[in-house]
Amino acid sequence: MASQVQLANTFNEFRQAYNDAANDISTLQAANTTLYTGSAAVFANTLRSAALDVGGNRVAITTAPVSGSGATLSDDAGLTYEPSTNRLTVGGAVDANGAVRVTSLTANTLTSGRVTFAGASGLLSDDAELRYVTANNALMAANVTVDTEIKLSALTSGRVLIAGTGGVVSDDSGLTYNSSTDSLSASGNITATAWANAANMNITNNVQVGANVNVVDTVNAAGSLHVGGVNQWIIDKDEGIDVHLAIAVAESDGPHDIAVVNRSNSANAYGEFIAMNNAGNTDNGWVSLGVNATNYNQGAFAITKGDDAYILYQAPVGTTQSGDLVIGTGGNGTGNKIIFSANGFDDPANNTQLTIDPGNRIHIEVPTQSTSTTTGALTVAGGIGVVGNMNVGGNVTITGTISLLGSGNTVSTDSLAVANAMLFLANGNASDSLDIGVVGQYQQGTAKYFGLVRDQSDGVFKLFLDATTKPANTVNFAEAGLNYGSVQIGELYTSNTTATSSTTTGSLRVAGGAGIAGGVWAGGAIRTDSTTPSTSVSSGALIVNGGAGIAGNVIAGAIQSTPIGSVTQSSGAFTTLAASGAVTVTSGTAATSHTTGAAVVTGGLGVSGAIFGNSTLRANGAVTFASTLDVTSTATFTGDVSIGGSLIANEIVEGVTDVAVSTNTYNVDYNNGNIFYATTAPTSRAYNKWSCNKHHIDSTTRRYCKTPKCECNQHQRHKHIGQLGWW
Repeated sequence: MASQVQLANTFNEFRQAYNDAANDISTLQAANTTLYTGSAAVFANTLRSAALDVGGNRVAITTAPVSGSGATLSDDAGLTYEPSTNRLTVGGAVDANGAVRVTSLTANTLTSGRVTFAGASGLLSDDAELRYVTANNALMAANVTVDTEIKLSALTSGRVLIAGTGGVVSDDSGLTYNSSTDSLSASGNITATAWANAANMNITNNVQVGANVNVVDTVNAAGSLHVGGVNQWIIDKDEGIDVHLAIAVAESDGPHDIAVVNRSNSANAYGEFIAMNNAGNTDNGWVSLGVNATNYNQGAFAITKGDDAYILYQAPVGTTQSGDLVIGTGGNGTGNKIIFSANGFDDPANNTQLTIDPGNRIHIEVPTQSTSTTTGALTVAGGIGVVGNMNVGGNVTITGTISLLGSGNTVSTDSLAVANAMLFLANGNASDSLDIGVVGQYQQGTAKYFGLVRDQSDGVFKLFLDATTKPANTVNFAEAGLNYGSVQIGELYTSNTTATSSTTTGSLRVAGGAGIAGGVWAGGAIRTDSTTPSTSVSSGALIVNGGAGIAGNVIAGAIQSTPIGSVTQSSGAFTTLAASGAVTVTSGTAATSHTTGAAVVTGGLGVSGAIFGNSTLRANGAVTFASTLDVTSTATFTGDVSIGGSLIANEIVEGVTDVAVSTNTYNVDYNNGNIFYATTAPTSRAYNKWSCNKHHIDSTTRRYCKTPKCECNQHQRHKHIGQLGWW
């Protein structure tokens, strides 16, 4: 403003000098003087010069003469004066050592509305950044530098200057600056279209920034902080601003972020975002997301190291809640997965390590095979609890114990190899409430189940099949359709020594029959309780297709329906009795007839070898010998005797007539029978000659005598030996 006033004074001085010069010229014209050579001032009303341009309104100027001293009066097209407008026009620069005073000054190089100032070499100039608006007398400048101070009486101390109505500088109580705390406070919104630099900012409402905000220290906002095109975004999204303390909106093909940088590299340095709840502070009740400095080493958070990034949560002290850290996704997406990646960002196929597929699975992409408890894609220092099924595509190596508890626990595998020698089942079955064993499934139209199980109700191991209900803790052995399975083994050994006293006792019990292809060797008695009678070789309680070798006695109730036994002697009969060795009858029963004795044969008796007897041999029927009959004692026959070979005997007595003895004399009447015997022994040895007219065997020659009435020396005294007729 001072420059403008100074310029006006200079112009007025210039105009006064011009008027003075004009008056002098007029004076010279009135004097009608054409030449003046003196040194004093010349005043004329009219001054004419042939060297001046007539009618061009040029201003006369002095120039150096061609010769001599003084000056020559001339003009120039660059300096003209218009009397009608009283306007001086200068075609070039105007240099004035003193003041130049003009009513108006027009410069062709100047732009309307701009403030004129002294430019290079003192020339008048202007600039678009410095303008003066005559409508409201406002001076507008892009940058204003004040050496000392500007005082405006309409302003209040502590308030920030603003452009009021018509661009007038003013202030407002809603925007203040505290120089002692170096803080800016706003009770309303703050909107910036360019950089905003501040040490501290106190904002009681909203801050809207269209470009950048640089705060050296602190921003305090009682309302919300809005950065970028927040208003339009709120309108587009119909979003409420009350719930958002800070909103930043931008739109460009490039990154937009909120950065927290800690440039320190000390042991306690880190940069982070932190949020606190109603009971929280920096000690507890907070959650933070940050990154540590390279040399970070803080013992209280030793879980993180230098250059580590982290998410940490500390629940409030004394809380009664669980204090969980929850990471989750919503349900609006097509996948909504949580993906953990490592070792890079540009190769999803190899960088993806773990994927949480909601409601489906948690997938670990790492292909590392396991060779021990500390190797593999997933290693767990403790145990793993799995409620559902587990499927393993590779091998399973277990260094500890496998325990399967509860109902329905199943291990499914195509091949199972266990290094441990023992497979332990039903761990913790202290009350013996579980059926313990192995159960399998098969298909016969529908699913059926079989197994080998110890029944907890009776302690018996049972092999079952055809069960239609999958066993849980126990097997329903009373289920309809359940059967017991067959077992094929090489050898069956039972160490139980329980003796058998019935079909339901003993160390081996069979509910049905027993088919045995080989021999049966029993250390004790073999008994059958069947009462089925035998009517043939293929019926009865005991049927033997082959022979029966019996080292001991055989006691039978009946043979072919005829009772036999050791208590009551009775007659029995064998259809065929064959023995490859000796047949010994230990009974001492004497034979008094052909139906009594230790051995009774109803039919004939065929003997291929010799017959030896220590007592009487008595036969009720025909006796046929194909070889020699050697009788050392008496042989008595009641029937015919047919001898195909020689008969050698000490004596042959025919008939069975008992003769009386009198004085050692036997009276024999051959007409009474063919064989005679005396039941009364003689008192002394008798030497009698007797005659007969029957054929007989000579006792000396042991030949048959065919001559009737021959004399024989019968010196032998007859002695009765036994009931079988042995003499």
